[in-house]
Parts: sequence; C-alpha cells; structure tokens
Amino acid sequence: MSAQVHIIGKSFGSLIVWQALCDDVELNSGVLITPLFDEMQDGKLCDVRATYYPGLLAETRPLQIVSGDKDPHCTVASLHRIVDLAAANFTLRLLRGDHLLQIHTPDMQLLPNASAENLALAADAVVQFLLSQHSICSTSN
Repeated sequence: MSAQVHIIGKSFGSLIVWQALCDDVELNSGVLITPLFDEMQDGKLCDVRATYYPGLLAETRPLQIVSGDKDPHCTVASLHRIVDLAAANFTLRLLRGDHLLQIHTPDMQLLPNASAENLALAADAVVQFLLSQHSICSTSN
C-alpha cells in the first residue's frame, strides 16, 4: 500500500497548496483554509479565483475549503458559487468569523473565547476531512 499525502494551507498557504496539487498528481487531496478567492480592486470586490487557483473548478481530487462567514477575501457568495460549479468532491466548512476565523462583536471587539472555539471547530473539520480520506488512521491492530 502506498502512502497517502494530503496537504493543507491557510490564506497564502492555500495558494502553495493549490500549486502543489497542480504540480503533483500523486497528492491525494488538499485543504484550503481561508483561501484568497476575492480581493478589492479599484474599490470593487472582484473574484480572483481563476487568477490564483487556475483550474480549480476542474479538479477531481477531494478538496475541503474552510472559511469564515465574514472573510472579505473569501465571501460566502464566492464559496457557494465555487462549490456549485466544481467538478471535484468539494467539502465546504463555513464557520463564523473573519479571515483569521476570529469572531468580533458588532463594534469590532474581539471575542477571545468564541474565537478559540471557532479555531477548534476549524481544526476538527480538517481532521474529519482527513479521516474521511482514510489517511491518518488505521483500523488494523
């Protein structure tokens, strides 16, 4: 049995993950945490997925996207559009929070306990995805 390799990256690290997936067909799956699908250009929010993640919609290996619902670099609308159009087995885990998966009050005060719990949810989502890929556990004794 050959080793399974899965890669994970957050924010700019998700760009590296995507490039690695494009370059190496032996990689089994990838996790993009708070990817950079949107950015402001000339005062307007623009979809930059095709620029930073070329070929993403045609990818056939399992991919998980983990993002916050208030992430300006990865809007909820972009996430749903990508997952709806993708050829691959994409898994979306949409959490509360911003690009750092932090949670704030309406007046922008950080909620440290809620933010820590949110990070734990993100970590658990990644672990569950990897477990579903049969990569980090064995049922044989």
